[in-house]
Amino acid sequence: MFVESKWALARVVLFSLGYVLLFQSDSSVAGSKEAFAAISVVFAVIGAFRLRKLEDQRIPRGIFLAVGIMLVLLLAWVARIAGGGVGLDDWIRDSLNYILFPVAMLIGADAGTSVSRAILGRLVVVIGVFGAITFMSTWLARRSGALFGAEQVGLASSFVPLTSIALCLAIFFAGDRWRGGALIIGLGQMVLLAVSGGRSVWIYCLAALIAAFLSAGVPLGARIGRATVALAAAGFGAALVFSLSTAIGGGIAVTRFTRFRSLAEGGLDSIFSDASAIERIRAYEWTTLIWHNNVLFGRGLGFTFPSVTTGNVNAGIYTLDTPVIALAKFGIIGTLMILAALVILWWTLWSASRGDRVARCVLVTLTGAVIVLLPNGFPIENRGFDLLVCLAVAYVIAAGAAVARKSSASVAEQERKEPVG
Repeated sequence: MFVESKWALARVVLFSLGYVLLFQSDSSVAGSKEAFAAISVVFAVIGAFRLRKLEDQRIPRGIFLAVGIMLVLLLAWVARIAGGGVGLDDWIRDSLNYILFPVAMLIGADAGTSVSRAILGRLVVVIGVFGAITFMSTWLARRSGALFGAEQVGLASSFVPLTSIALCLAIFFAGDRWRGGALIIGLGQMVLLAVSGGRSVWIYCLAALIAAFLSAGVPLGARIGRATVALAAAGFGAALVFSLSTAIGGGIAVTRFTRFRSLAEGGLDSIFSDASAIERIRAYEWTTLIWHNNVLFGRGLGFTFPSVTTGNVNAGIYTLDTPVIALAKFGIIGTLMILAALVILWWTLWSASRGDRVARCVLVTLTGAVIVLLPNGFPIENRGFDLLVCLAVAYVIAAGAAVARKSSASVAEQERKEPVG
C-alpha cells in the first residue's frame, strides 16, 4: 500500500507541476505540451488499471462513466477530421484541454484512493498559492507594466488557485481545526488575485464565500459567527488590495474596481461602451452564428476564431470568452455529452465524500465559483480547469475514504468489545 501511495502521489504531483509550468503560454517549447499530454495519458492508464483492481468501495465507479463519455466524444469528433478543413496539428492543439479532462479525473481518483487527505490538502494549497502569485504577477505586467510583474513563470489562470481557496474556506466554515490559518491563507490568495486588477475576481471570490457559508453543514449560529469573522477579514483584505495595488500595481486594481460604480451609475450605455464588454459581446455574437450554422454537431475542433479586438482570423486563436463556444465546437449533441460527464462527475464526488463536511463544502464552493465564471467562457476551455478537476477529485475522494476507514475501524472496535455468546 505504501508503494502504491508513493507512486500515485508522484503522478499527481508531476501532473500538477507540469500543468502549471508548461501551459503558461502559447510560446512554450514546441512539442512540450504534447509530450506532457502523452506522459499524462500514461499516468491515467496506470491509474485506471490500479483502480480497476481495487475490490473495496474506495473508487467511485462514476469516474469511469464520465471518462467513457469524454472518450466517445473525442473519438467521434476526431473522425470528423476526414471531412476536411482542419489539420491534425490544429485539432490536437484545440482538443488538448478536452483530452486532459478525463486524464485529470483518473489521475485525481488514483491519488484520492491511496494518498492521505492531509498530504493532498497540502499539495492543493501549495499549487494554489503559487497559482495566485503567478496570476497577480502576470496580469500586473500585462495591464500596467508594473515593476513587480516579472516574467511569467506559471499558468496565469484563475482556476489554478480556486481549489485551494475553496479548501481554505471549507476548513474555516465547516472544519474543526486549523480554521484561523485556513482563513488567512484563503483570503491571502484572494488578495493576490484582486491586486491583479481583474474585476471578475471580486465576483467569484464573493460567490465562493457565500457558497462556503451555505454548504458548511454546521449549526446556523456557528455559521453566522464564522461569517462575521470572515466578513471582517474580507474588509481588511479589500483595504490591503487597494494598498498593495497603489504600492506595486500602479493602482490598476483601484482603477478597475471603480468601474463597478460607473457601470452601476451609467446603466446599459456605460456597459456597452466598456471595451471588455464590447469584446465579450462580439464573442457571443460570432460563436452563436457559427453554432446556428452547425446546430447538432458544431463546427468541430481545430478551427480558428477571429480576434475580438481586430476582427481578423489569426492563427492560434482556438477559443473565445463565452460559454457558447461549446455549442460552436460540439453542437447540441456534443455539448450535452460534456454536460452529462460533468454532472456524473459532480454527483460521484458528492456521493464519494460520504458525508464529510469539509469535502462537501469544497465541492459546493468550487461549483459556485465555476458557475459564476461561466459568462467568461466554457470551463474546460480554460487551461486551469483540468488541474482544478484533478486536485478536487483527489481531495474529495481521499476525504471520503478517510471517513470510511474511521467508520470501519469504529465498527470493528465495537464488535471487538461486544461479549461473545
